[in-house]
Amino acid sequence: MKTMSLASQILERHSDLLTQHNLLFAGDIQDNYAAKFPHAKVLTSQFHHHIRLLKSKINSTFGTIFDEKEISGSTLLVYYWPKSKDEAIFQLTQLLSISHEGLEILIVGENRIGVRSIENRFDDLLSWQKIDTAKRCSLYYAKIKSIPLFIVDHFWFTYFLNDKIKHHALPGVFSRQHLDLGTDLLIHSFKNKKNALKSHKPSYPLKFLSQPKMSADILDLCSGAGVMTLALHELFPNLKWTLADSQAQAITSALHNLSFIDTQATVIASDLFSEVTGKFDMIIANPPFHDGKQTDYSLTESLIKNAPLYLRAEGALRIVANGFLPYEEIMFSVFNNVEILEKNTKFIIYQSIKLSK
Repeated sequence: MKTMSLASQILERHSDLLTQHNLLFAGDIQDNYAAKFPHAKVLTSQFHHHIRLLKSKINSTFGTIFDEKEISGSTLLVYYWPKSKDEAIFQLTQLLSISHEGLEILIVGENRIGVRSIENRFDDLLSWQKIDTAKRCSLYYAKIKSIPLFIVDHFWFTYFLNDKIKHHALPGVFSRQHLDLGTDLLIHSFKNKKNALKSHKPSYPLKFLSQPKMSADILDLCSGAGVMTLALHELFPNLKWTLADSQAQAITSALHNLSFIDTQATVIASDLFSEVTGKFDMIIANPPFHDGKQTDYSLTESLIKNAPLYLRAEGALRIVANGFLPYEEIMFSVFNNVEILEKNTKFIIYQSIKLSK
């Protein structure tokens, strides 16, 4: 079994309570603790967790919004508090809206990510008490006082990318409340026609960038709510987009955003390349580099090393990187070329080309 998270370790102290119930696990589930309970069900909004759980023979359902059948028969909901408080409020409100009043609830999470926020939330819906504190975590027991009405439209956050394009995102989606500086720099790299700031070996020109009417296949990994497609579809109207993300809210947000523009796009749930098929003229990404509060670029390293398998000859990988991360060396080791296209005080845009042999 995957090593138990701190949250699961505090739950294990109360295993006698858990074994008395039909269990439903939800929230930010980082391990396979649910496997200890043969008939437990899991609801997750993270595709990479979903795949891991299925491989461990755990009954897992992936999605943004669930219905009554998913919670039917459960007598205890175990909710793992995520890093985003807004995401927790979104998910708990949705789960409570399909619950029955006899359902008991355990809410668990690390103190540093805000699980104690439950003490100031849901007072109209839940009666709760803290039943344990250990391993820098808190565990709450709650019962439902009333069933809320869940209206997804109340949870969208919107802002304008320009005078025409509006960006919509649900809680938990990266860059939900404003365009982050790294993505903004990545967008600018497509609009800037200057030569690279720095180049290790000359790379081949990308024809579709200099001839916007040309068609090309673009894969946007870790695509979030689809901001790159929104920002570039007028400049490059003939691009065919594949957007891939591991988070259900991001996929729902991207589908919502794409419904407002006329572009060729497919949105998929994927753990990096796990569900990706075919080859592309360009792969773009603004990948995460944190696991919790720790710097972890293993995901991006895997992305870079596998990218050539999904690129056509003379296709490009273009990524956003925080300036202190060693992506330049990794990209050069894989592609034997790397360019710095844009740079500011915090972020760098790197590009490598899959050169013809």
